[in-house]
Amino acid sequence: MGQRRRAKNRIWLLAALLAWPSAPAGAAPDAAEVEPEAVGLSSEGLDRMRAALAGHVESGVLAGGVILIERRGRVAYFEAVGARDIERGLPMERDTIFRIYSMTKPIASAAALILVEEGRLGLDEPVSRHLPELKGLRVLREPRGELEDALKAEREITLRDLLTHTSGLTSASPADTPLRRAYRKLYRNRGGMTLADWLPELARLPLMFPPATQWEYGVSTDVLGRLVEVVSGQTFDVFLRERIFEPLGMVDTGFHVPAEKLDRLATLYSLDPGGEDMPDPEDAAALGAPASAELTATDAAPDTERARPPAFFSGGGGLLSTAADYLRFARMLLRGGELEGVRILSAETVARMTRAHLSERELEAPFLKQFFPGTSFGLGVSVVTDAAARGVGGADAAYGWSGAAGTHYWADPKNEMIGLFLVQIRPMGGALPPPEVEALAYSAMRD
Repeated sequence: MGQRRRAKNRIWLLAALLAWPSAPAGAAPDAAEVEPEAVGLSSEGLDRMRAALAGHVESGVLAGGVILIERRGRVAYFEAVGARDIERGLPMERDTIFRIYSMTKPIASAAALILVEEGRLGLDEPVSRHLPELKGLRVLREPRGELEDALKAEREITLRDLLTHTSGLTSASPADTPLRRAYRKLYRNRGGMTLADWLPELARLPLMFPPATQWEYGVSTDVLGRLVEVVSGQTFDVFLRERIFEPLGMVDTGFHVPAEKLDRLATLYSLDPGGEDMPDPEDAAALGAPASAELTATDAAPDTERARPPAFFSGGGGLLSTAADYLRFARMLLRGGELEGVRILSAETVARMTRAHLSERELEAPFLKQFFPGTSFGLGVSVVTDAAARGVGGADAAYGWSGAAGTHYWADPKNEMIGLFLVQIRPMGGALPPPEVEALAYSAMRD
């Protein structure tokens, strides 16, 4: 049955790929689209990105995706390939809405930095001044130890620690330790919780390591969302809408999809329906897809959970967006915090946000070394410190981040380039990995 279904899906998708135009109709960014050659790129080179994506679609490990490349302020490539919903026969479109998961983090980080600029938060003040639940936290004696074997932290968590993932908080990734198991239990139980409900439960768990001593990817940005709520007096969704989305004209970005837009939501597929939400950072193979896997729809319109506003507004991974919308946020950062006369952040704050902040010790984190060589972390974004070590082209100081369903964004100030790659597949290893996507884009550069 599985083999017949895979064959049927591949035949349908291949026919669709041949039938659909190379640039389907859909929402266009608010900037002139130009031929790649007009901004120093090769049409033939960029077409290799589409061919690579189409190959994954035809092989049955992806339903479809959207690619957007901008250079020198002009969109040079904007392609939709494959399907947004295989079962309903709906093609991928340029205005398709995606679950962007951890690509939420740069936006949430920008929200906190708005409050820093207003003098309502300090980068290096203890966040317990606003979140008393986080005062007096404990730290495990040994990261794999029992939860009870912990000491009081010598130093409190600061906003800088949350933004750089050096807070000592971790994630629900599948490493089999008492702390990770406790995180997974809390993650499963947070469905009806608000950020205010969730934070005291989180605070009962010990930190994995003392703040500002190691880099550990995790729930720091969810805590940051609660911090924004308390300091601003607004729920996190309202703050993002009023201070970032509406000013930037991001009309399709939010924590749920309104009924009138549900048909544009891409179906979420999985190659491993029982898989965890986060890969084990000590196991690079965890990002790969099972060799015999087939696409299984795990969340689709109209019965998607994303049709309703959530109780939990996750700054770490809760947003949905489109390529055109996210491009507007990316442009704002690349242009020093301003877009079309609307200033969100100062140029100085953006420079600080997109500068590497990790120490040599913190750069030893397995997750960074294995998945992001030549990369450090800024205030909410990854930052390239050694483009040669990264091995994909581009320049030092490029920055961005990815999402758990295979979405990826980067911006390269030196080469004046922004790239967006949006797909919906879990685990993310079923898609083109971020380094390969970037390498294909940079191979198309001609000046």
